[in-house]
Parts: sequence; structure tokens; C-alpha cells
Amino acid sequence: MAERRFNEKQTAEILRLAVQGQSESGLTSESELRAAAQEMGISPEAISRAIDKTESQAGTEKPSWFWGGPMAVSIDDVVEGELTTDIWEDTIIDLRKTLGEEGTINERGNVREWTAIGGGLVPVNVSLRQLNGTVRLDISSRLDGVAVMFGIIGTFLLIMGLALSGKFGAATALGAPALMIIVTATIAAATRFFFSRSSNAHEKSIRLLAKRLRTRLAENNAQTAQQPQQAETNESVRA
Repeated sequence: MAERRFNEKQTAEILRLAVQGQSESGLTSESELRAAAQEMGISPEAISRAIDKTESQAGTEKPSWFWGGPMAVSIDDVVEGELTTDIWEDTIIDLRKTLGEEGTINERGNVREWTAIGGGLVPVNVSLRQLNGTVRLDISSRLDGVAVMFGIIGTFLLIMGLALSGKFGAATALGAPALMIIVTATIAAATRFFFSRSSNAHEKSIRLLAKRLRTRLAENNAQTAQQPQQAETNESVRA
């Protein structure tokens, strides 16, 4: 009987379901993922690169064909750990430093929220919810206001450029119509470039904020796990 073979998509789905089936919470820890990869002969370096790539792509929206950059950033993730007061305060400091705004803090029950308006152009909402040993991370941000701002600036420059092209274009070797086409294409390209640069930089900042939060939770988990072992060691020494 011929051995069955699976394509890349099927392989990924089978492994995801298999590893997830061993987890009571429905979540797969990094240690479980690494153990499964090791059994398959996948190097630790390869799985680390894959994890980093997955996290860096989280919340990435397909760029707008017109603007050349994402119009929104949305990260929805579940991370194992405990959202302590220290982690929450460090996260607020990180948010304020990165986004340059004090923002508004709201705490209710097991939910912690931080919202900012971004000068009315780039609203950001960060929500963290503690539930059964996991933290639900939800970050959302829209860049419609930035697109409108660049659109207004681009339109103003275009009107000015076309007016000047019509007035002085006849005196040039190109002529008014050709000069108008060049001016229109140049302003459109410049507007698209600067919006793309701005939106991609914002998206990168949001992804780095999420990554640093995951790191804080992971480090806290490691410290918490070491405490019982340290206590047992101390008891053994005293005995």
C-alpha cells in the first residue's frame, strides 16, 4: 500500500490540530510546539524564525491598492500568563512612549483598556482581558484620518500644480498638457509614498508593542514557574 502524502497546507493543518488536541485549553504553548517540531526533526532555529515571522505578521492588513499601505491594524491574540499590575503599568508606559499620547485608562473587572485618539487621525484601542490563566490581547487602530489628511494635501498641491502648468506650460518644450500629466503623476506618487511610509511605520509600532507585551507575560510565567522550584531547593538546604 502506497504511503499517503500531504501538501504544505494539509501538513500545517494536521500538525495544528494534533498539537491543539493535546492541550486542554485549546491553546498550544511554545514548549509543546517546539517539542512537536523536534520530534519531526525541525531545528530549534527554524521554529524560532517561524514564530517570529508569525508574530510579526499578526494584525497585518493587506495594503490598500490606492494608498499603498494598510488602512487599519488589528491584533487579536491569546497569550498564556497573568496580567499583573506591574505588567499593566509597564504596558501603559510603553504605549505612551511609543505613540506619544497619554491616552485614557479604563479598568473594569478583569479587563484593562487604554484608548487614544491620535490627534483625531489615528485612534488606537488596546484591550487586555485576563481569563483562566490566559490574556486576551486586542489592539485595533484605523488610519482613515491619515488618508483623508494626505488626500486633502495632495488635492491642494494638484490644483496648484495644474494651475501653474496651465499658465506656464505653453512656454516649455513639453507644452501645457504634457506638463499637467507629469505634475499629476508626480503628486499622486508622492502622496501615495508618504501615506504608505506613515501607515507602515504605525503598523510596525503596534506590532512591536504587542511583541513586547508577549515577552513580559512570558518572562513573568518563567519567574512564576521557578519560584516553587526555588522554594523546594531552599527547603532541601535547610533540611
